[in-house]
Amino acid sequence: MVKLSQCLLLLCIVVLSFQLSCDKKPTESDKTPPAPIVAIYPSANILSFSDSIRALWDFTKTATTLKSILLPYNCPVSFVIANIGPEGSILNYSVVDDGTLGGFLTFTNNQGSTNTGHPNIPVTGSLNAGGYATITVSVGPEFTDSSFGGLVGSTLVLNIYTPNASNYIKTPVAVDIRNYNDEVQQLCGIWSGTWSGNSYGQASATSPVSGTWILNLQSVDLANQTASGTLTWNGSDVYWNPEPHAYIVNRTIVFNKYNSDFGLPWMPPCDGVELHISGNKAPYPDSLGVAGDPYGPDFHLQFSPGFWSILVGERASSWQTQSYDPSGLYIGISISTGYLYGSKSQ
Repeated sequence: MVKLSQCLLLLCIVVLSFQLSCDKKPTESDKTPPAPIVAIYPSANILSFSDSIRALWDFTKTATTLKSILLPYNCPVSFVIANIGPEGSILNYSVVDDGTLGGFLTFTNNQGSTNTGHPNIPVTGSLNAGGYATITVSVGPEFTDSSFGGLVGSTLVLNIYTPNASNYIKTPVAVDIRNYNDEVQQLCGIWSGTWSGNSYGQASATSPVSGTWILNLQSVDLANQTASGTLTWNGSDVYWNPEPHAYIVNRTIVFNKYNSDFGLPWMPPCDGVELHISGNKAPYPDSLGVAGDPYGPDFHLQFSPGFWSILVGERASSWQTQSYDPSGLYIGISISTGYLYGSKSQ
């Protein structure tokens, strides 16, 4: 027969064991991290935007085709995979070229994972909350010839797999393959904007100048590096005699292969193209001896890689004129120079 004291002791042991089990803290292996949330953007810059604006660019919400890979120069394109989930979440991702037209693309991330054109080898990585990885995509080197198998005009698809994300497990990202020489034709049309800068006289004297320009770009020939059209140049320049005097300009310059260059004078092709108009030369062969206008302008318009805007700044879109006064006494003693601003209007 069990004594009362033994029953009380057994009861105390049970209560104590229960208390200890309740007070036990979970180990690290017991913790389940929060689920990540995947977002895919064209650029990392979008991460600094507000939530409402970022949502407009999120490929997981709106199917979007990346900017085209241009052959034969094989201009790469890129996109960003981001973990916009809660603190403590970890996003595991893999990028695979496993579509119907798989095997033509090469892609890499900035986390050290690279695919060299094999459809079954993924690019993988992990992202903490707030982290992102940039995926850079190009065509496999053996396929860069734009005539290969009709690749130009194709839309290739990469699949992004995020198995532990709470929103999307698989997201396709489309890439268009285009021909550079064909795409550059979209530059033709009307471009317009403003010009501004300074005129430089003697003893480092300067005077501000400005005006407007209209470019009617009628044709471009990248193979022969020529272009044709008209440039209208209006505004207020300065001549020095020896003090600065305002000089109203209103010129329309015809340009063609004799007084213009179009193409890739110093930059890699994927960084854009440049139109250079020698406004002081006549649009005729030099052998004819037709005199040009010494004033100019010497006009450099640098187009963006996407051919939809112009680039501004040093070694970009700029101009220069040779100032002179109507009397002819001070021809060529000073120049005016500055930058071009504008966009395509038609």
